[in-house]
Amino acid sequence: MGQRRRERNGEPMAARIGETGPARANLRLFAWLRAIAVTGQAATVLATYWILGIPVPLAPLLGASAVLALVDAATFVRLRQPWPVADAELFGQILVDVAVLTVLLYFSGGTINPFASCYLLLVMYAAGALPRRQVWIVMAVCVFCYTALRIYYVPLPLPPSIALEHELMYSAQWVNQTLLAALVAWFGVRINDIWLQHHRLRRAEAEKDAHERSLIGLAALAAGTAHEMSTPLSTMSVVLGDLRHSSAPPPDWKRSVELLWQQIQTCKRSLSDMLNAADIEKIGQAQNVPVKRFIQNLAERFQLLRPQIALDLRCAEIDDALAIKSDPTLVQSLLSLINNAADASPHAVALHAWQKDLVLVIRILDRGPGIAPQLRERLGRGPVTKSGHGVGVFIANAAIERLGGIVQMFDREDGGTCVQVDLPGFLAGQSNASEAANTQT
Repeated sequence: MGQRRRERNGEPMAARIGETGPARANLRLFAWLRAIAVTGQAATVLATYWILGIPVPLAPLLGASAVLALVDAATFVRLRQPWPVADAELFGQILVDVAVLTVLLYFSGGTINPFASCYLLLVMYAAGALPRRQVWIVMAVCVFCYTALRIYYVPLPLPPSIALEHELMYSAQWVNQTLLAALVAWFGVRINDIWLQHHRLRRAEAEKDAHERSLIGLAALAAGTAHEMSTPLSTMSVVLGDLRHSSAPPPDWKRSVELLWQQIQTCKRSLSDMLNAADIEKIGQAQNVPVKRFIQNLAERFQLLRPQIALDLRCAEIDDALAIKSDPTLVQSLLSLINNAADASPHAVALHAWQKDLVLVIRILDRGPGIAPQLRERLGRGPVTKSGHGVGVFIANAAIERLGGIVQMFDREDGGTCVQVDLPGFLAGQSNASEAANTQT
């Protein structure tokens, strides 16, 4: 197996994007920065000795820079190899730089040397390239070395010239400021790249989520239409079967023909609704519908499907201005739940609706045998049997939740099942005013 993706708390954003890519890029950049630093160190030491005339110990200073140059050359050779680069390797390389910087400062005045602020550069780089724990270790080591250099160091043999001391300080400050500006610019560009990548990932996830919601809506339409058409087709099959086996037209043949006509129109309307709403873009578009009209249309549509079943409709204590967001998948989902209740209780079902604050509460009640507790826990998550029973409830539950609704199912005290659907609502006038304000904004 390859390297496992790290999910440690505190890992820098750059390291979370990939496995070895960010670590390798961090090490490569650090090697180039070190090459610049080694060149600057050697040039500073020689300029201090030959140009400024300060007798600094050349052997240990140039020797430390040479050691760092060899480490840097080995790092470039190592980066040519295909081996993966881990954060621990970069961590070790930064500690090497801390050690060499400490040696250089020890032989050149300790913390009095203006280049002592280079510890800050190393901590800053570690903060952008290493996990949190290793960053704190680098910081602690730098603080320890800086503190020790305040006590133990070889003083600079500076001549009694204030101008020379100021010139040395200004030169060091210029180098430090230049390196700090370069690091800040690099980190800023990198953070911006990470933000752009994060934005692209979020947009891709949003598009994927919208696509999945559309597929759920399409599945709800298909399942609801199939369920809605199964009842008229069964009715037509029974009526046509009676007519086929009858030697003469029955006395109520006109009533039978009218029933067949109604059922055919119901099937045509169901197919038409599915075809009109099957567009992926239309599925995601919900419309504002007054609650009272929505409940009434739902009841009428069910009665056309199951005219032989008595429906106890109760719709009270609902504000005339209360509305909900609705699309064809919501209607199909509620019809599917009512049809399930009618299948369990073929004589009568109840549809009760009321308002609780700005929430529409719908209860679908039946007097069927109920649902076993172990099956009720699985309903809404997927099929509960190998034959696929429960798929309709699963799709209906997903479609209702997609519109912000909640589906609950429990047994009635005196027998039967109650399915409760809570849908978020709003006052139509307030919604229009809010939308107008948003449009103006």
